Amino acid sequence: MTADLTSPLAAWTDRLAALAPALTVSERPYRSQLTVRVSDPDAVAAMGSALGVVFPSVPCTFTAGSGRFGDVEVLWLGPDEFLVVADKAQYKALQATGLPIKYVGDFEQQLKSLGK
Repeated sequence: MTADLTSPLAAWTDRLAALAPALTVSERPYRSQLTVRVSDPDAVAAMGSALGVVFPSVPCTFTAGSGRFGDVEVLWLGPDEFLVVADKAQYKALQATGLPIKYVGDFEQQLKSLGK
């Protein structure tokens, strides 16, 4: 069985192009999405330092930065929950940091396990 590499937005190409220049849409395929649960402020700072981006402290915001893991975005999901979006290759590197986090999961793998 081969994976279908067609973009979920393929059927919307013309409609999205018609919105320019007010809105420009570009796809960034094969991004790793990691759910990170961490509540200790020192651990949050350590994660940010390791990733090269300060974690957001304001609800429903995100931060972006670049470091040894390349371009990284961190979205605030809750008081102790963040979504880290990075290059696909960074998933294992983040797991290997050894930082004191409650949970690191690959959202894409969770979707695959649900048959999505």
